Amino acid sequence: MKDTNFDSIKEKFDNSGVNAPDALNEELLLEKLNNAAPVEMLPPKKSKKRIAAGVSAAAAVALVTAGAFTFTNVFGNQPQPEELTAYHTAAGLRGFKNVDELKALMRDALTAQENNNSFGDVYAGEFDSYSAGAGGVAMEIGGSGFKHNSTYVQHVGVDEADTVKTDGTFIYSRGGYSDTIFIFTADGENAKKVGTISIDSDNENENAESYIDNFYLYGDKLVVLGETVKSSMDDNYTSDTAAYVYDVSDKANIRLLDSFSQSGFYVDSRMIDGTLYLVSNQGFRDENDVPVVYDGSAATADSAVAQQVPVDCVYSVECPADCSFLLVSRFDTDKGDHTTKAILGSAGTVYCNRDNLYITAPEYTQEAYDTLTDASFNRASADYVTAFLPFFYSPSDTHIIKLSLEKDIDFAADGRVKGMISNQYALDEYEGNLRVATTTIATGNGRETANHLFVLDKDLQQIGEVAGIAPGEMIQAVRYIEDTAYVITYQQTDPLFVIDLKNPEKPTVLGELKIDGFSTMLIPVDDNTLLGIGYNTSSIADLYGDEDPAVADMQMTDGLKLVLFDVSDKANPKALDEKIFKNYDSVVQYNPRALVVNNERGDYTLPYHKWNDETESVGLLNFRVENGKIIVVDDYSFPKASWDARCVYVGDNQYLLGTDSSFYDDENHGDAFFIKWYK
Repeated sequence: MKDTNFDSIKEKFDNSGVNAPDALNEELLLEKLNNAAPVEMLPPKKSKKRIAAGVSAAAAVALVTAGAFTFTNVFGNQPQPEELTAYHTAAGLRGFKNVDELKALMRDALTAQENNNSFGDVYAGEFDSYSAGAGGVAMEIGGSGFKHNSTYVQHVGVDEADTVKTDGTFIYSRGGYSDTIFIFTADGENAKKVGTISIDSDNENENAESYIDNFYLYGDKLVVLGETVKSSMDDNYTSDTAAYVYDVSDKANIRLLDSFSQSGFYVDSRMIDGTLYLVSNQGFRDENDVPVVYDGSAATADSAVAQQVPVDCVYSVECPADCSFLLVSRFDTDKGDHTTKAILGSAGTVYCNRDNLYITAPEYTQEAYDTLTDASFNRASADYVTAFLPFFYSPSDTHIIKLSLEKDIDFAADGRVKGMISNQYALDEYEGNLRVATTTIATGNGRETANHLFVLDKDLQQIGEVAGIAPGEMIQAVRYIEDTAYVITYQQTDPLFVIDLKNPEKPTVLGELKIDGFSTMLIPVDDNTLLGIGYNTSSIADLYGDEDPAVADMQMTDGLKLVLFDVSDKANPKALDEKIFKNYDSVVQYNPRALVVNNERGDYTLPYHKWNDETESVGLLNFRVENGKIIVVDDYSFPKASWDARCVYVGDNQYLLGTDSSFYDDENHGDAFFIKWYK
């Protein structure tokens, strides 16, 4: 059984003689293990802690603000067994003649894992991807022609699931780590709860628990994405990922219309014109753990019958090492039609436009694993080391799978770039080419941390690169605007790099600007202006008066920072204005979907959490950009401690949603939910 108790894990570090990194606190650990831990383990109420911003590259891997890391295993990097499969696809993937060939390859992967201490081990790739620092948002920003906000998305027409949605009449919100969605009227100060949706109530298996990840609002339908985690007699945990389609036209009579589910833990999803693209990771412990789907029945119901994914829809990468399957399904939420494809490998970050879906996964070297185990732990701790490998070592490469969405879901290409990506915004497709920004981390063998931007053609073959940007720093944000890339890196200062991509075979750095702090999100205001949202930083000496020269200059995050960039002259970017909010943090700093943009009024709203030594509060920060200045319109504060507060607007009204400070002490989570209206 995986050990998910923080005190026990911390004790393992202490007993082994290895110092746990300072940022390896319970808050971070629970974020990382959210999808792998038993669902009954709810996190405690969060208290804000400052995070070191200026650290060595090796230690920076553990920092939640130092960059986003995909906490999954590799697509593959083991020696290739002989005579595995019968043929190759156009994408370079291996296909199978029959189930016996598939199971033979599964046995080979399990054997390779056992003999080589591969990185699958107990966890077997069943982790959700985790993005700690949000990148810039691509050119087409999610907006609405109606008088209410829509989810802030990477590409117009490609919806992204979220925990808060509104249709202008009602507000739908998932409360914290709940299995329930609450429905409120968007009626200003008279807003009230008028309905709920819970997926756990249908669960008849006492050894299974279900919870909601996020959801889509599509006309009169709410498409809810959830997971059911099941425990066995030997304390192993497996999961199914499900999509439930509800008719919410009558809030007094909400009906479940359809459902579809597939094996594995939820990774990510997208929705295009009512068609859902669902990605999950399923680990296997023996050759019979083949990928399955459940058609037309709730995944939590005992009567749901598993159907094996057809063998002609299962593939493998060239050298599989990870004992898990990546599953991708296309589910028509109107007709109920579905198709599922699976790859022997794992899934991490997802990038999607209307034409193609890209799935990436990091590849860790065997050398990194062996170094950590030999230096610090005995063989009995190998699975423990596996779980924490991403905290100490970065991926050497990022593997990319491309799927065409033209007709169904077809594997189109298979490629690789060096380094790791921060999150989905590090990728962007433009005129048939994929641009990918990555960071390679120092490994102690003379290699220095550096950043790169690669251009790949339609077959994911590299055609151009600019390498070695900002040695010693790490990418925090990326924003592509047609043939220009804007990249934020950070170590002690925040450089903004402007990269010309007009010639995809010869990307060129045009300009650079250094300022304090760092942005984790970049937003285009107009053709010549970018808005950065991120973290303010101060030195330890300034914060605590520490004069120890070894740490005095180390930077720590201490608040929210907004900065306005003038990029009219790409060779000489400038900072026009900035606003600093000490002791503030916002979910927008790591989740772009939480940003509320009012296109009608031309302003922005951030939900925030504010803290000091005695009190905590949540609120809304509303501001606009005019004449090169950031103008704060209103700062609404509410004396509640809700770390995951979110907001929406309908008409001229703003709504703050979240969970109050009693949430983790009250078993009736619904009673602890609140909505606050501001005008």
